[in-house]
Amino acid sequence: MENAWWLKILLWLKGNWYEPFTLIVLLPLSFWVGYKATNFLLIGSPYTFLSGDLWWASRIVGLILAAIIFFIWLLSRRYPKAHKDKVGIIIAIRSNTLEAERIRNDVVEKFLEIMKGSGVSKYLDLLVLKDFQAKKVIDEKSALRVSNKCAGAFVIWGKSLSYRVDNGNNQYGFDLSYQVRHKPLVPPAQAMVAQGFQEALVNKKWEFLEKDTLRGIRITAANIREVALYVIGIAAYVSYDFSTSKDFHLEVYKLLSEDKAKKKSLSPVFQRVPIFISDSLHIIGYSIYLNEKDVDKALGFAEQAITFWPQNANAHTNKALYLFQLGDIEGAKKTIKKVRQLNARIHIWDSAWRYSEAFLLFLDKKFPEGFSSYKKAFNGYTSDRSVDEVVTFLEVFLKNNPDKVQLIFALALIRLYKKDDKPKALEEFETFMEQTQGSAEFSFLFKKAEAYKNQITKNSKTSIANSSAQ
Repeated sequence: MENAWWLKILLWLKGNWYEPFTLIVLLPLSFWVGYKATNFLLIGSPYTFLSGDLWWASRIVGLILAAIIFFIWLLSRRYPKAHKDKVGIIIAIRSNTLEAERIRNDVVEKFLEIMKGSGVSKYLDLLVLKDFQAKKVIDEKSALRVSNKCAGAFVIWGKSLSYRVDNGNNQYGFDLSYQVRHKPLVPPAQAMVAQGFQEALVNKKWEFLEKDTLRGIRITAANIREVALYVIGIAAYVSYDFSTSKDFHLEVYKLLSEDKAKKKSLSPVFQRVPIFISDSLHIIGYSIYLNEKDVDKALGFAEQAITFWPQNANAHTNKALYLFQLGDIEGAKKTIKKVRQLNARIHIWDSAWRYSEAFLLFLDKKFPEGFSSYKKAFNGYTSDRSVDEVVTFLEVFLKNNPDKVQLIFALALIRLYKKDDKPKALEEFETFMEQTQGSAEFSFLFKKAEAYKNQITKNSKTSIANSSAQ
């Protein structure tokens, strides 16, 4: 029975079904089977009156059967596609040996188990490539092609390998490469959070995520859980589900911290995961608890974020804001001083912290230093939303503290340089000048305001004159 010819054919088809040469064999074979079967069934049939009818019928059936086989083969080779409102995780791990297939299946099962158990399956799609598709993913370029075909945000690919462990036995596993390929669509449930952080956080960090290819991660049955938690946590992060991301990455951090062997084998994960935890913590504090006016809780999240990643400038800046709102002005100043020191070491890409520094300097009436800090903020990157938040904060603060007239100048300066609102800036410069005229204390800012007023007025007259001439 083991040597039955039909069994050998079935095994051959199973192992080679997706290959083009299989189709070349199957098409004439299916035509022949259809032709012969029709002849066998219709010879002597009362519905076949002429031999010509049988000739045409057998060939038509043969062609139909060949066409069916062709379309089945074609459909079986299709790449899976992520739903338009979900983040696609593409698993392109080869299963070309029995051991590799077992481990690959373990990986997939663990991913599915964690997704279903945590409820993130409503945000994520797991897209598992067949072996003939997975073998084409060998580098970043081929990963990009596959991600485009599948509309996926992540590509995880790896090759099977054999290695010797401490007891001298051979083990099988995968060397994993992982890459974020493009920005995913935002699930509707996360739209509100996304609106607040899309430009300020995720977009700017996308360059970091694009380059976050983790090579040499050996996937085995022993560490599948950690890898699955880590990758799904990142998927949750870029789909703006920061609470889920935090929970998953905290679990990874705990598991690796408790197991030195895993910590060593998954070293790139252990180095990266605190950054994601830190970002998720400070975003939750800012987007949820600050909006709920629970400043103490927001402060706690910022401090936790800094503990996990001391270089998180956004968390430091937010901490300064919370301390200021709680009345700890000195604490806010010390925190911004730490950000300035951090910037001297690593050069923080986002200049939002400088607005806080300039604000505090203006409150202390250190106007030359504050003015310089504002100019540096204007010359650096800050998202439009962050600038809007600064303007709103200053407007509210001025309403509650009308004696802090120096902040009228600050508002005018921001409108001029970052909002391109010259009429409003001119109005505020004039208001500031009216309230501080003759005051030696504000003479530095008064001269600056006067210069800006003249500049705006001159440019306006030139613009009007040019328009009239045309």
